[in-house]
Amino acid sequence: MLRHDVSLQWAVTLLIIAIAVFTVRPVGVSGRGLAVVALLVVNSVALLVRHLPPAFPRRAALVWLTAGVVACGGLLEVSNRGSGYLFAYFLVGHAGYRLALKPALAVAALSSLLCGAVFYFYFGPDHQVLTWTFGLSTGIPVVAGILGRNRQQAVGARLQAAESAERAEARTAVLNPAQRDIGRLFLEGQGWDFGGSVDIDRTNPWNVPGRYGWVGGTGTAAHVIPAAGVVTILLTQVAATDPVPAAVIMDFWRYAADA
Repeated sequence: MLRHDVSLQWAVTLLIIAIAVFTVRPVGVSGRGLAVVALLVVNSVALLVRHLPPAFPRRAALVWLTAGVVACGGLLEVSNRGSGYLFAYFLVGHAGYRLALKPALAVAALSSLLCGAVFYFYFGPDHQVLTWTFGLSTGIPVVAGILGRNRQQAVGARLQAAESAERAEARTAVLNPAQRDIGRLFLEGQGWDFGGSVDIDRTNPWNVPGRYGWVGGTGTAAHVIPAAGVVTILLTQVAATDPVPAAVIMDFWRYAADA
């Protein structure tokens, strides 16, 4: 996942929690207010499942998400106003993204039935805003989660295929040891093809197998990284004084590799 995607997810998570903290009432240190506070904490912790690593066991994630949906239903029942229902929307959406199809649909159905029942029996069937159909709608985001997961898997498959192809191409660009040793001053141990240097080893953070390009003697550098769909271009007015890339060029490559 890209860094900006992770930052955006954290921003959304914290925004949902902040909205709930400032809108859900009553809050207090005893009785109903204490119950609201406790359920707010449980829902906030449950929402953090969005940031668990992909390797986190799916069964544990299912239990976590199910507990979060139940806690959201409890929060809707004990609070008298606020936007606690947002927890259900995002938990269900993430269930579609993280879980297999059947467990994801089960979590969505639980949320719809639970929130729909709370709105129907607690607020009444004739409430003008929080109708029971509004509660049922909390299960809809599972569709967006499933579509997002499918899109992510498709993108990952394309990148993996591209990287495999570039690795194969990179292998054809390998010079024999003697040739690589002769050209080491300019190629830094990498291969040669496409009229430029082709990375075959990860000797530095910016070296990606299949990355190709060249460094100009007038202080320019341009490379293509097909596996990542990235192009890096640096234009300076500082001419090279030796075959080794200048520090500013290596700093640029390092920054691009971390982006």
